[in-house]
Amino acid sequence: MVKIKLKANEFLYFTAYFLLCFSTIVYTGSYVSRLMPFGSNTIIRYSALILFMLSLLQNKWRPLEFLLWGLISSAVLVASILSDRPMLAIYIIAVVAGKNIEFEKIKKFVIISNIICTVIVLGSCAFGFIPNQIYNHVNTQGVTKANSLGFIYYGNISTITFLVSTLILSLKNRKFRSWPCMFILIFLNFIVYGLSTTRLTFILFLLEIVLVIFISKYNILKIRNTVMWRTVATLAFPCFAGICLWVSYTFSYKIDWMRALNSLLKSRIRFSHQGIYEYGLSLFGQKIEMVGGTAIANSRKQLEYFYIDSGYVYTLLAYGVIVFAILLIGYSLIFRSAVIKGDMGLFVCCVLICIHALINNIFINLEMNPFLILVPAILTEGSYRVKFSRLKNHHKRLKLNLN
Repeated sequence: MVKIKLKANEFLYFTAYFLLCFSTIVYTGSYVSRLMPFGSNTIIRYSALILFMLSLLQNKWRPLEFLLWGLISSAVLVASILSDRPMLAIYIIAVVAGKNIEFEKIKKFVIISNIICTVIVLGSCAFGFIPNQIYNHVNTQGVTKANSLGFIYYGNISTITFLVSTLILSLKNRKFRSWPCMFILIFLNFIVYGLSTTRLTFILFLLEIVLVIFISKYNILKIRNTVMWRTVATLAFPCFAGICLWVSYTFSYKIDWMRALNSLLKSRIRFSHQGIYEYGLSLFGQKIEMVGGTAIANSRKQLEYFYIDSGYVYTLLAYGVIVFAILLIGYSLIFRSAVIKGDMGLFVCCVLICIHALINNIFINLEMNPFLILVPAILTEGSYRVKFSRLKNHHKRLKLNLN
């Protein structure tokens, strides 16, 4: 069982974090909002923002750190306004405020908060307070029915299950990577796959299990702090982003492999292509109108469907070039830090996020994907500056030998 012991100065932060999870998973992401008074979500979000800011005030900053995060926060806040995504403003405050809080505690709290919020939605659906929206998918095998289980979109439950499972497998306690625990997680993800028909997410989770066994559990695939692995970790996110954007931009039904890949990914590439040409690039972001989820389930014409699933494409178009670049740098620092520290649980998580962002917009989603909170601590401790530290240590040893 996951247990958390909170210090007094962490209470504000975790209270705000639970409100953040509740706002996104329960209120915005499910039909539970129909049971709550009008304006409840606004109160919840403002409360979370205020509590995060109060927690932030307890942190100590060096002048250069303060200036750097002030500039980053300003860019993100501008993108939040232009893209009409107020949650983005809360995200950046949450990232900066989490600098001095142990990340293992944050992971455990996100797991617990997601489970509580999911149980609220599933319980409300089971007792008939909210509907289980059915989505009918016509394919060569007939009609496949996807259950939303009380969520506004049938993919929500699979994304939550996948990311919570990822967080559990990344915990430092090895018992969470024991065979019984992994079999339970595989079973839960399979049940969710059967109900929601989210094939790609389930396949990705099976890939994660293989990576955990080979890298984190038995160390069969040896990841060492070498130049090669540090380079791979540093370039993985920019390379995947570049490939995703190139394929989306150049997509054509006339090219056989692109047409086949688009079919495999359920038209994700086509909609990314459409988004790039309809909206184009901007420096600080823009509002993107998308049609999906409930509108389609309620018999709205399928031809009106337009949803950008790719985290790379959506982040670039909606939040702008600057925020997109900041996110790529942030994830690259996290990935590189995982190699330098030998944190194989974090390494596997970075691999999964890097791949999952191709098919799902989890690139910046702190409610289920809290890993960006690591960036301020990584910059402070300088775990990415391996060469500099080695030269410094070599200089000290040389100095001692001379003395």
